[in-house]
Amino acid sequence: MRRRHFLVLCGSLSGLGLMSCSSRNKGRTLRVSANPHFSMSGLYLAQELGYFAKLGLDVDVKRVVSAPQAIALAAGGALDIVFSSLSAAMVNAVARGARLRVVAGREIAEPTCSDTITLYGRREVFPNGLQDLKVLKGKRVYANLDSGLLAFSVEAILAQAGLSPQELGIGKMSSAESIPALLSERIDAVFVVDFARRYPQVADRIIRGASLSDVLPKQQISFILFGKTLIDGDPDVGARFLHAYLRGAREYLGGKTPKFHDEFAIANGIDPSIARKACRNTFEADGRIDLPSLDRFIRWAREKGQCPIPIRAEQLVDIRFLEKQKQIRYHSTAVSPAATKAEIEALH
Repeated sequence: MRRRHFLVLCGSLSGLGLMSCSSRNKGRTLRVSANPHFSMSGLYLAQELGYFAKLGLDVDVKRVVSAPQAIALAAGGALDIVFSSLSAAMVNAVARGARLRVVAGREIAEPTCSDTITLYGRREVFPNGLQDLKVLKGKRVYANLDSGLLAFSVEAILAQAGLSPQELGIGKMSSAESIPALLSERIDAVFVVDFARRYPQVADRIIRGASLSDVLPKQQISFILFGKTLIDGDPDVGARFLHAYLRGAREYLGGKTPKFHDEFAIANGIDPSIARKACRNTFEADGRIDLPSLDRFIRWAREKGQCPIPIRAEQLVDIRFLEKQKQIRYHSTAVSPAATKAEIEALH
């Protein structure tokens, strides 16, 4: 996916409020790791509506192959910001002393949006439904168990029926492989994300089972992390990024859709009009961080031997930026003469 750059001329920002451009921030480019997905719509909407530019920021979105790689790059200073789901790599990095912290909560397992991480099976294999998970015994069931979030979610869902992935013999397979395998009848069931939105045309062949939102409603599943350059740098920069991003996220929650959303839908063979109608209530409008969600994942990861160094949820978190972004105000006085009508209206 192509990079998108938003440049800003500091001279047009003299009236933007408590935090504006200075020579120190001129040309400041924030390197953001955010792989393409519908859940990135708030970020791209903030770009398209100029919210980063209005606060003196140039955002360079980079695609990094894996969460552990992105976290390592941020801890080493090669990335500034990482959009990441729950992972042992995130916990271990902080436990080992990396200058990396969770600065905002992003997505939740929202009961009104049932497709977060969900079990789906072929209707002909499960004619009586998937309400009783014991019907999975002896079936060909797959999930991307290499993903910490998926593995955590699968265990949480199965635990409600007194089952485990080992007992069912769940195989490891990426979503990119498992969904086509399900549709071609080579496997019987999968635990995946976003299946309903991606494949509405096969709804008559597929049956839905339990979701993470059914068993752990409101569990936070993804976060924004700052690396050493922002953790140890001027907190104003990180606060401005969060303020602009959260403004974009709220706009997305309110119904606005970035061009990225439609482009991503088309690239993945999805009708943009159908994708736009999907539930959006999975985002934290204020960026709040739910410590119990983090603690729940840490306990699970320690039980699995994935996080050998003891650590508490609050040690992963730095709330300075989330608190500071609340101070940012847009003032309509002293607006640059070069500002457009749309820019002026956006300041109110």
